[in-house]
Amino acid sequence: MKNFSKICCVFFILLSSNFSDKKASAQIQSTPSENLLRNRYYFKLGLQQVDNICQSFTSSSLKNDCNKILSETTFFDPDAVFFCEQKFNISSRTITCFKYIQDKFYVESELKDCGNSMNYSNIFKCLSKKGRPYI
Repeated sequence: MKNFSKICCVFFILLSSNFSDKKASAQIQSTPSENLLRNRYYFKLGLQQVDNICQSFTSSSLKNDCNKILSETTFFDPDAVFFCEQKFNISSRTITCFKYIQDKFYVESELKDCGNSMNYSNIFKCLSKKGRPYI
């Protein structure tokens, strides 16, 4: 009987720690600006993603345009960079997309809303209206 109570106790501890992790992750998602400022890895990740995309352009003019945006930008939201890359398949429109997302961060629902449009100009308008500036 003692073993059973020990097992129940261990199970309860594991269950409660799992619940607290979920609660902590929900708190992280609820305050994106505070967490972005604290998370240096996240900060560098978006810039590195854009740099990798810029280097993948074969046209020197597109590569130069992309590098210019990168040099003028302090922050890229990695999720927004991924959105631009997936939506426009590394083209001149990807660079235009970078102009709209530079120095801003987005929540997932905002990117989904913008991605629902089939017209690229509407996507750019949506990206410019949504998101919050990076301070």
